[in-house]
Amino acid sequence: MVQLMLQAGLRISEVVDLDAEDVSLERSTLVVRSGKGGKYRVALMNPDLKRAMEEWGKVRGETDSPAWLLSERGKKRMTRQGVHYLIRKFLDQLGLAYYSAHSLRHSFCRNLIDAGQPLQVVAQLAGHESLETTRRYITPSEHDLRKAVDSISESKE
Repeated sequence: MVQLMLQAGLRISEVVDLDAEDVSLERSTLVVRSGKGGKYRVALMNPDLKRAMEEWGKVRGETDSPAWLLSERGKKRMTRQGVHYLIRKFLDQLGLAYYSAHSLRHSFCRNLIDAGQPLQVVAQLAGHESLETTRRYITPSEHDLRKAVDSISESKE
């Protein structure tokens, strides 16, 4: 679930709504049937996500449930609250108290921008209707601002 948000930019609701039939390992695609505002889109898997999805598919095994992510109890579809809880638990274990599940999606967008991808491409991959929405994801960090200011200094420390 973490990889789906970090490597494909899926929202929590899109992760929990994902069905096994929406995952195409052959095409390295994910069908998002009910994105924000009920929008349909196809998300792409990079090699890291594809590998994680293949591994999860083996763990998931055959089941009567159409859901791609299943809860530990009862083999039912995970809930949004369950995903929030698990991600919060993982982040806390890593000492990342200031981050959230949504931070993973933010990182997806930011990583694309840092890799030199155009804003329009990032917006489409994230399922944003407006470029203004995408711009909010790329607000420079304090580190980015410091680097910019330091780049015009004649003194190199």
